[in-house]
Amino acid sequence: MPASESPIIVSGLARSGTTWMQFFLSQHPRIHVHGQTPNVPWSAWWQWYQRLVAQGQWAAESNRHHGYAIAHYAGSDRERSEAVFKRMLRDYLTRYGPDKPRWGLKWVNLAGDREAAGQLTSLWPDARWVVCIRDPFVTIASTRNTFAPGLDLKMRAAAWVEVCRFAWEQEGGRVVVVQIDRLNRESHAERAEAMRRVLECVGEEPCEETDRFVREWPVVHKVKADAKRTFVVSDEERAKLLEEVPGLRAWITRMGYARFAAVPNGPRDGERPASDSLAMTRERGRCSLVRRAARWRLLNKS
Repeated sequence: MPASESPIIVSGLARSGTTWMQFFLSQHPRIHVHGQTPNVPWSAWWQWYQRLVAQGQWAAESNRHHGYAIAHYAGSDRERSEAVFKRMLRDYLTRYGPDKPRWGLKWVNLAGDREAAGQLTSLWPDARWVVCIRDPFVTIASTRNTFAPGLDLKMRAAAWVEVCRFAWEQEGGRVVVVQIDRLNRESHAERAEAMRRVLECVGEEPCEETDRFVREWPVVHKVKADAKRTFVVSDEERAKLLEEVPGLRAWITRMGYARFAAVPNGPRDGERPASDSLAMTRERGRCSLVRRAARWRLLNKS
């Protein structure tokens, strides 16, 4: 399948900048990133695909067994079943948007679901991932304040770790990580350079429309007024999460948020994290990383 037929997946936890990134990419005349998937879990899609494949194989084996001149059972082999499923999924999920050469989906939380992300990647190995990451404690507070007052803090912190881990493990060139809490604090030139690298990862060039969007649109959109956003992750909750969630402290350090992991009251919505990166992409064989921790390079550095 040509790379242009593979999707661009914008993912990350809710309140991490996925909507801004969806809008940014969709300004490009060759790209449209479609809205969030409907309330059909990926597991339901995948089960249906597996059933298509299994029934097609069963039909083929049964037809060989019977040996009739005309196939007794209808169906398709694995290759065609996969092609039919991918075409159906794309056609269904892209109805409410313009038809452009490149298509994508905003799929919140998919990058934090290792099994589902792996299944989707097995279907579209050439898919490009734009993974949005924000300070975990700010993300948790913003989510609770916006639409999930009963959010389980520990589960959400664990999901944040999984998003980071997913992005870290992907093959070079297939994923770009955007730390969205930097974009609204930087100069236009720095923001434009970071977004140029995002477009480079998905195989496109900046254009007048994307440049205008970077200039004119704020990064963090507020669903509720400040007066209604009253929840803050307390020092006690912060310390408990760092103690109880495996990998949280290490990934906070690796992603450049360590300063706020130990400071009372940490950053609030829109505050600047400690990291020097606007966006990162993975490269093979290089170690010029955030804090020299692993195989990433900073996208706002030459």
